[in-house]
Amino acid sequence: MVQVFVPEMENESQEVYIVEWFKEVGDSVEEGDPLLEVMTDKANIEIPAPVSGVVQERNFEIDDSVNPGAVLAVIDPA
Repeated sequence: MVQVFVPEMENESQEVYIVEWFKEVGDSVEEGDPLLEVMTDKANIEIPAPVSGVVQERNFEIDDSVNPGAVLAVIDPA
C-alpha cells in the first residue's frame, strides 16, 4: 500500500483544504494522474497519484482542513 501525503508547504502552519477529489475509492489510477485538489491561502494545487493502482482509502472529505504531512489517501499498487 502506498500512502499519499499532504505536501509540505513553505509555511508549516499554513492551512490546507480539500477542494475536490478526482478519484473515488475503488477507482483505478495511473501514476501522475490528478488524484485530488487542495487549496492554501496562496494557491490551488493538484496532487497526483504517486503510483498506478487502485484507490483503497480517502481519509478526508471536501472542505476538510488538513495539516501538511497528513495521509490523504492510500493506493494499492497491486
